[in-house]
Amino acid sequence: LGSYAKTGTLDCNTLVTNKIQTNGIPLTSVYNQLILSAVETVGGSLEPLKNWIIDPSVEGKGVTTNSTTGQIKVTETGLYMVNFSCQLTNTQNFTNLDVELNKTPKGGTSTLQIRESYNDSGSQATARISKATMNLSFLLKINDVDDSFDLEARVAGIVSGSTSTAVVEGTVAQIIKIL
Repeated sequence: LGSYAKTGTLDCNTLVTNKIQTNGIPLTSVYNQLILSAVETVGGSLEPLKNWIIDPSVEGKGVTTNSTTGQIKVTETGLYMVNFSCQLTNTQNFTNLDVELNKTPKGGTSTLQIRESYNDSGSQATARISKATMNLSFLLKINDVDDSFDLEARVAGIVSGSTSTAVVEGTVAQIIKIL
C-alpha cells in the first residue's frame, strides 16, 4: 500500500515483505542466544565471562561479543530481556556463588544491574554443594549502540586445600528485543 493508499484493515492470503516500518522506523525482532565456546574457570572475584559465541542453532542476529573483555553489545537501541543461566561445578564443595549483570553506557562507568547470590552460611569445612545453577532475568534498556553489558560469576568458600577455582559450563545468555 505504501504511499498509494491507507487502510485500517489489511486482509490477504499471502503477504511477502522485505521491510515493515512504523513511523519510518523499521520493525525488527532482534533475538540471539550466546553459549560458551569453552569451559571457563572462575575464582573468588567477580570476573566477566569471556568465551561467548553466538549459538549456531538459533541463527539469531544483532549481538556482538568481545572475547577480551567479555562485553556484549546489541546493534539496535531499545528494551531487551536478558536471561542468563550459569551452571557451576567444582571438584570440592563451596559455600558462596554469585552471578551478576553489569551495564556500561557509552563513555560511562559499569554499574551493577542485578545480582543473584547463594550463601549456605556454613564454613569451608562444612561446605555442602559442588554444583549449582544460577539464573537471572532482567529488562535492560540500551540507549546507544555503543552501550554494552557483561555477565560475571565467582565462587568462594571452597574447602581448604582444594582448588580455588571452579568451572562454568553449559552457560546460556538469551537476548530478546522487547521494544
